[in-house]
Amino acid sequence: MTQKQEYKTKITKMNQELQKSLEEKEILLKEVHHRVKNNMEIISSLLNMQERRTDDEDMIYVLQQSRSRIHTMALVHEFLYRGRSLAYINLPDYIKRLVEDIKDLYCSQNTHLEVDLNVEKLVFSTNRCIQIGMILHELCVNSLKYAFKENRDNKLLIHIKTKNDLIELKLKDNGEGISSIDDLDCSDSIGTQLIFSIVQDQLDGDIEFRNNNGLECNIKFPKKEDDYE
Repeated sequence: MTQKQEYKTKITKMNQELQKSLEEKEILLKEVHHRVKNNMEIISSLLNMQERRTDDEDMIYVLQQSRSRIHTMALVHEFLYRGRSLAYINLPDYIKRLVEDIKDLYCSQNTHLEVDLNVEKLVFSTNRCIQIGMILHELCVNSLKYAFKENRDNKLLIHIKTKNDLIELKLKDNGEGISSIDDLDCSDSIGTQLIFSIVQDQLDGDIEFRNNNGLECNIKFPKKEDDYE
């Protein structure tokens, strides 16, 4: 065997070993995401058991919200281990599933809800998807709790698009709006504090609430993800 053939054989063997190692790591990462999701579901089940043991409506709502927030994060890990990429998620698919799950949890059979979902085909990292998912979760739950009524046409608009180097997120319902809109940034609500914290501290973005035939929320943040995200 010539020296050239020996080098070719060694390179081929190295490539095969690297490919095998890569496949093993991908399998391991998928298993990690699967186990994280399953552990979150166990926590959610425990909260569900606690919910069935109480008649306190306020406590039931708190436990329900906690379960829903856990599901929002677990859903990201489900998309990761079921998807082709172990690092990035297709945003439109994730948000569509998230909104459907929130509707199933919070909407009664007599509550008609029309969702105008227009999400640009963006691919985000795990952390970025969890951040956006948590923001949308809190905004959607707020609309379902305060804006939407049974036996009427309820509408929810969710648009996400890119403009220059920014991501623009708009969520709007057709409820009655709120009178204390200027006080939202200092609200004691955990959900509202969570929204402002994620937008301003984690996404380095801006957020604006306004009454526009219902409550409208506009969020803008840089498209480029920081390394620490």
